[in-house]
Amino acid sequence: MRRLLRIAFKAAIWGFLALWLAYTAAYFKLNDAALGDFITRKVNAVERGQFILKRARFPYWGGLASIFLNTPAHAVGEDFTLLDPDGNPVIKVPVAYADVHIQELVVSLAKTALTGGHHFYLTLHFPKAYVPSGWAVIAPTRSTWGKTHTEVNIVAAMSSRKKSESTGGAFIIRVDEVELGDVGFGMGFSGPDGKPTWWSKLDGVHAKAGLMYDSDKELATNEGPYFFFRMWEINSPVAALQLGDY
Repeated sequence: MRRLLRIAFKAAIWGFLALWLAYTAAYFKLNDAALGDFITRKVNAVERGQFILKRARFPYWGGLASIFLNTPAHAVGEDFTLLDPDGNPVIKVPVAYADVHIQELVVSLAKTALTGGHHFYLTLHFPKAYVPSGWAVIAPTRSTWGKTHTEVNIVAAMSSRKKSESTGGAFIIRVDEVELGDVGFGMGFSGPDGKPTWWSKLDGVHAKAGLMYDSDKELATNEGPYFFFRMWEINSPVAALQLGDY
């Protein structure tokens, strides 16, 4: 019995060291610009819009603890842009600070590896985040502006490239709470004549928000993907609203 326990203990130690070594190699090879490029390429392979993240980095010890304990690690993302399928910008954020569950990210990538790359899994879970500045515009895409059936740019950007039946895999973004520091926000929609029916603009917005997105086709509907966000405690020193010609 003692011999079996000794063998199990040694196996656990060697397993821990092997995982630590693999993490160390991945940390120095897949961090900062390399990590941003990796996430960008993987997401853009399955989404209609362009998800562009120039850099993403996390601390060595914080990342290691997150993998073993699933505690959040502090991460920084820089130069994030979301473009709709027409190539027009929807969201622009120079820098964002966030806590991220790296264990959930690693598990999702491991699931991708187990499928031989046939199915893509990527989970980004942020329990807390802070965005000092940035801007977002919500409106119909340019290609559907003024048409009877319009497509909202942010929904189109996050929609799957393929409309076929579900074949497995999922790209998940979950933001439990993000504090917006100084953000610009615009929204507008058009009528069949191509003229704006209404538009609004907020400058210097301070607010809190949450987001949930899952690319799993089984969760999607005819209206679009499984994508929800909400905002609360919204404050803006400057706001404008126009309804038609008024």
